[in-house]
Amino acid sequence: MAKFELVISERAADAFHAAFNKAKEASLIGAESLRAAWLTKLHKLGIDPVVDSRLEDGAQLPGELRSVAIKSYRIFFLLQRSGYCD
Repeated sequence: MAKFELVISERAADAFHAAFNKAKEASLIGAESLRAAWLTKLHKLGIDPVVDSRLEDGAQLPGELRSVAIKSYRIFFLLQRSGYCD
């Protein structure tokens, strides 16, 4: 069960869509494999965003900038605390 809320910006969703379409031009099977890898990793990030990710320099951002590699892509995300605790 996910402990963290994942919020994907419209710009990030557009980038996922464009990368998927580009991969699909080369290979439909490869594009589906990439999509599955993304979804698996996003699910894992929802459970624990620190595992298998690395801390990046994002000193001016309101949170902890991290990144994770998925196949030939690197996804950057911001880890922020919400205003409440469970």
